[in-house]
Amino acid sequence: MKKYILDVQLPNINKRLSYYTKSDVAIGRGSLVDVPIGEKSLLGVVEDVKEASEEDLLELKSVNSIYEKRFFNEDLYRLYKFVCEYYFAAPNSALGLFPSFNIKLLSKNKVKISEKGREVLNYSLLISDDLKGFLELLNKREYDLSYIKGKYKETYRYALSEKLIDIVSETTSKGDRANLDLCEKANEIDKWKNLATLNEEQAKAFKYFKGYLNKYCELALVGTTGSGKTEVYLKLIIKVLQSGKNVLLLLPEITLATHFVDILEKRFPHLVHVWHSQLGKSERNRLLNIMPYLTEKIFIGPRSLIFLPINDIGLIIVDEEQSENYKQDDFIRYDARILARERARSNNCPILYVSATPSVNLGKKILEGEISSYYLSKRFKEFNLPKIKIVKRQSFYGTFSEDFIASLKEIKERQEQAIIFVPRRGFYPFVSCADCGELVKCKNCDVPMCVHMIKGKRIYVCHHCGYKFTRDPVCKRCSGINFKQYGAGSQKITQELKNLFPNANVERIDSDSVNTHSKLKGVLQDILDGKIDFLVGTQIITKGLNFPKINFVGIPFLEPLTSMPDFRSFEKLYQLLVQVTGRAGRYSMEGKVVIQVSEEQLPIVKKFTTISYWDFLLEELELRKEMFCPPFSHEVIFRWNGKLSEVKEEAKRFKVILKDVYNLFDNGDIKVTAPKFCPILRLHGNYRMYSLIRFKDNATRKDFLEILLSRYSPKDKKIFIVDVDPLYYF
Repeated sequence: MKKYILDVQLPNINKRLSYYTKSDVAIGRGSLVDVPIGEKSLLGVVEDVKEASEEDLLELKSVNSIYEKRFFNEDLYRLYKFVCEYYFAAPNSALGLFPSFNIKLLSKNKVKISEKGREVLNYSLLISDDLKGFLELLNKREYDLSYIKGKYKETYRYALSEKLIDIVSETTSKGDRANLDLCEKANEIDKWKNLATLNEEQAKAFKYFKGYLNKYCELALVGTTGSGKTEVYLKLIIKVLQSGKNVLLLLPEITLATHFVDILEKRFPHLVHVWHSQLGKSERNRLLNIMPYLTEKIFIGPRSLIFLPINDIGLIIVDEEQSENYKQDDFIRYDARILARERARSNNCPILYVSATPSVNLGKKILEGEISSYYLSKRFKEFNLPKIKIVKRQSFYGTFSEDFIASLKEIKERQEQAIIFVPRRGFYPFVSCADCGELVKCKNCDVPMCVHMIKGKRIYVCHHCGYKFTRDPVCKRCSGINFKQYGAGSQKITQELKNLFPNANVERIDSDSVNTHSKLKGVLQDILDGKIDFLVGTQIITKGLNFPKINFVGIPFLEPLTSMPDFRSFEKLYQLLVQVTGRAGRYSMEGKVVIQVSEEQLPIVKKFTTISYWDFLLEELELRKEMFCPPFSHEVIFRWNGKLSEVKEEAKRFKVILKDVYNLFDNGDIKVTAPKFCPILRLHGNYRMYSLIRFKDNATRKDFLEILLSRYSPKDKKIFIVDVDPLYYF
């Protein structure tokens, strides 16, 4: 039997470790292995393999177990390598993204006597009685690791260090037959229930996309809000399931996942598996154990879904493609849309982007013919788009116009429902000194504190770091104690509506009010059941929710959405207006929207509520081309977060190296912004500086960054961040 040395990469350990294994079959790169680390046992991935001699093995520990490729297949291994290369991520950090390396039910560790242990036992007169008894015990049979460590702690440590024992792992997923059989029985159930009959336009879209199944390609389904895009891809899902393959449905929010799961389970009973961060640990482990063996299933969830050990993928759908939530904003700043594309390529299957307002990046690809697309121009059942009325607001935030109140009264009298969109959560977004005007800011962050009301008590909260206090503030500039509050968050708007309509049931959806999956599911069900008259919410409610009785959408104000220091601000505002107004009148001819704006906002809001997506896209592309902004360039941001002195020192070092590397390239292909302070100077107690670089193409970016990062390494890596394809500069 040949022996091999395996170089194994483990999550959260920044170097590869070597182990040996005995095997009749050569172990390949990307294999998932269980290896000993001290007294622990961890899962890692094999990065290199070579044959071993007896001399090579003297200092090495043995691998406990080698698992089936299904738990970390070639598809996931390629994705892991792509993350490392594209995002310049450390391998140990990249592995931390994959749930396969956190499976707790995958293996049961046991202890058995090794060949060396048996040899030592033959010379039992030369060893201690404790060790002799320990080895004799294991010579009879294997024991659970937890039992041995608890009863023979010191002897176990000695025997492990001298290689007298081996730790082995048994895969328990094959023994989890009850769960697996339950899933397999779904194949015998009538799978296609309650599916809508497609109209002529939808049927043409379905026929168009059906021709692209069974091969890798990028597709886009674009359509006005309420045009029935979901029904089209549900028909495509049927074709994929009938071919014996799985479907991945990515959604930007847990809110949408909750909403869609209820819809899909009625259509596809027993075939839907949901994944998100609020699943219990035991449920996550159960899913991870059976997931690699499942076929003909629909897997639904937010961006982390893309890292799951799902095999036999026949279609990947990215719904609400325009959402920024597909971009991770900490740790490794990956974009799930990009990773979904790479996974589709590995599985030789199509990826379908779905949106009423595709991102400008995707829109450019559609216009240039790089992506095959279909546009649904009409609402389902020929319902009209809602009528939009724009009203000038006389005062700052929170005061409803007569038109606004009259529309709500009419909705209440007709026993219909309304959505009121508010950009900010909390009660008062701003508090300032009445004497000198100084804002009350967080002690850790350079941002205003927001007032929340909890059980009638005023609490000041920072929405960035979570710092809070309840005492009355004292002005840091003039020591004044008189303060005024202004602005309105979702909490204040909810309270105002309750005061105006005491007989109405007013509920709120934001990250404060629905902080658990069960609460969120309860509110969504209450809307469907007609128990809620007015629903107040932040951007959580703007995408994908489909409620038959919602015939009015109100937007009391649009600040701060019209004042973002970002070249994407027009894109974000346009998408939000289309998406949120599209919630109204999806099952009615009488949908209505009222938007209250300031004098300055009036022209742009009027334009964005009347212009088509394609006209907007053409204007936006022309503007961005002049500015050398994405999608006409490829960005990367370097950011430093730490003490002011170390941040300035590192930025200064970086600037010198950046200049030298810049001179090696054609300057026309690269635009460099030297390090400067971020618009928000301080967050979480750290000062912040950044440098933005734009490249003409991805190849130039890759070559440039490889040289730059080989020459520059910060003294403390914890303060340095590389963000490829950033969405935020501040």
